[in-house]
Formats: sequence, structure tokens, C-alpha cells
Amino acid sequence: MYLCDEAILKTFEVNVFSHFWINKAFLPEMMSDNKGHIVSMASVASFVGSDKLTNYSSSKAAAYMLQESLFLELKTAGYDGIKITTVFPYFIDTGMFQAAYDKVIPMLKPDYTADRIIEALRTDQCLLILPRPFYFMSAIKTMIPANSGFYL
Repeated sequence: MYLCDEAILKTFEVNVFSHFWINKAFLPEMMSDNKGHIVSMASVASFVGSDKLTNYSSSKAAAYMLQESLFLELKTAGYDGIKITTVFPYFIDTGMFQAAYDKVIPMLKPDYTADRIIEALRTDQCLLILPRPFYFMSAIKTMIPANSGFYL
């Protein structure tokens, strides 16, 4: 939690602000054609916080909310031809999350994750949560109070 300001800013620049700049660059043309597909990498950490990754979890939650808000804005304005897919993977075995490794839930393999993302794009899936049990875990978490001792 007590990271230097530069580390916090860098995390948000990469995980949140970059989405704003990419959308700003490409969305006007998509809107003029009412066609396109925006893909965003959030994380399971968006809705299930992770110990020692407060800056990461909060930045990924912001990326998720950016996509959700953008989706609603586009639909309200009548841009039905622009699709949005937000991906919520658990830790992917890239070496970045070795310190956060969980022996109960294995890390996702990069090829498997990429295949699932492509499948989600081809089927216009709005949300992709990997692995699948996290769909249920995220729903259960919203029904159980944080002070119950069972906080995911």
C-alpha cells in the first residue's frame, strides 16, 4: 500500500490512462462508421482485491469501470455497431506475478488465455472472466459482507 508516488502513477498510466488515450485516438472513426471492437484487459483483481497489489487492483477496477461507462455511453447514443469486450484474467504465467502465486488456483497459461480472448471477440462476448469459477466467486462476494471472515 505504501508505494512511492511514481510507482502508483506508473501503474495508473499503464492500466487506466492508456485506455483513455487509445479510445481517444480510435473511437471517433469507429463512431463515424458505427463499427469497431474495443478490447480492454482488466483483471480478476478488479473485483477481488489482492494482498500487496492495492495499486494494481484499484487501477484494474478503474479500467473495468471505464469500459462499462463507455459501453453505456455508446449504447445510449445509439452506437450499436461498436462492440466492447473486457477481459478479467486471473494471474497469467508471464513471470510478472511470481510473488503473488497461489497454490490453490494455478496461473493461466498465455496461449490458453489468448485463445479464450479471441473466442470472446469472435462471439461478441462483453465480459470474459478466466478461469470460469471466478464468475461465481465474484457474484458470491457481493452477497457476503466483508466483515464476515469470508472475504475473497
